[in-house]
Amino acid sequence: MTYFHTMNHLGRPFERMTRLHRIMRAYARMDGGSVQKLRLSGEFLIKAIIRRSDLGTLLDLCLLPCYMMGWFGILRSQNYITSFLSPTEIDPLVTLLDENVAFHYLGKKVELTELTRQRLGSWKIADLSVCLTFSGGKNGLAWERWLFATGRPELEPVKTIPFFAVARNEIGAPYEGKLPFHRVGSRIEDYVTYPQLNEELKADGVSQGLNEEDIASHGLRGGGGCAMERSCGGHVLKDYGNWLSDAYKCYRDASRLQGWTGFAAKMAGVDSTNAQAEAELHVKQNSRRILEQAREARTQETGAMRIHGAEFEQELALKVGATWEDEGRVWRLIAVNTNKLDTFVDGDLYIETHVVGVYVDHILYPNEDACPPCALEWSKAEEVLGWIRGAETLEGEPRDGDPVGPT
Repeated sequence: MTYFHTMNHLGRPFERMTRLHRIMRAYARMDGGSVQKLRLSGEFLIKAIIRRSDLGTLLDLCLLPCYMMGWFGILRSQNYITSFLSPTEIDPLVTLLDENVAFHYLGKKVELTELTRQRLGSWKIADLSVCLTFSGGKNGLAWERWLFATGRPELEPVKTIPFFAVARNEIGAPYEGKLPFHRVGSRIEDYVTYPQLNEELKADGVSQGLNEEDIASHGLRGGGGCAMERSCGGHVLKDYGNWLSDAYKCYRDASRLQGWTGFAAKMAGVDSTNAQAEAELHVKQNSRRILEQAREARTQETGAMRIHGAEFEQELALKVGATWEDEGRVWRLIAVNTNKLDTFVDGDLYIETHVVGVYVDHILYPNEDACPPCALEWSKAEEVLGWIRGAETLEGEPRDGDPVGPT
């Protein structure tokens, strides 16, 4: 593992293993499909809220807004959990800060410093809303997510999120605009991180009799997305949840979507249970197992398994660190890997092994340690090598006014 990180310039290989773990999860998504995790249901959320409220520590109250944002906001955990540029510096582009969270009552903004337990208790929940502003991400553009009341006291994001802010103020961790919103103090060790969120989410699942291995933070986005698709329709989900690469053009302003203030209420009204989620996951796992068995049988029939792009692997490995420009953006190759991809041949589905190049936006992420897993891009080896060769050719061409040939 150390060798893997050293050769691919990934840095700090054993720093709590989080960097390697995240990259391997990102690679797993290239293994013919998405990582198979449980889509966390409305039942899961309600039971988790009860459990965390009973435990009652500030960390428990802090985790609940994470759950609500991921589920009702259809957000990846990287959007709201603390990410670091270095051991002592957070990445403001992919960390939700205090200044990025705004509460509104009757359409008027209420400053976080003015929020008190008495004031929150006197308000009508139906008139509350929460606005989350994200500074950037994969496309580098700022965008927003609005959360509204559901009308269900047991599953109410616009109450859970400000209640945590009030509790944090009361224990001496008041508003500080440039610090992460999800924290239990003002020190670095008080910031809630991805491994911590995942660990606690698994604990909630185990308390409900679920398999720990099936639970991850992305299940919040998956569960909320499933509820939105069932209640609001797939076209709304596609725009609201950023499932397409250019969807930021649409969801930067959610108000363009008809009926957007009622999305949360519709999602909360979906009768989703843990049993339904487990049944769905088992179907996916079994389908994947059947595909793998079919692939192994086909490999035995045809002899040695072919690795597509193997002839480019060695040359591409020597290009790690190379950059190229495409559509106004500069990309940098950071790793070469071999992965299995689902491929249709004459209408039949096969799993083929391909050599791929993994790359990132060089301008946004000049330091690999600053790159979140969601920003990793990949393409087949031949395609990436073609881009790099093209860039090298352009660099070698004479510029206007330069002499051509020997002087």
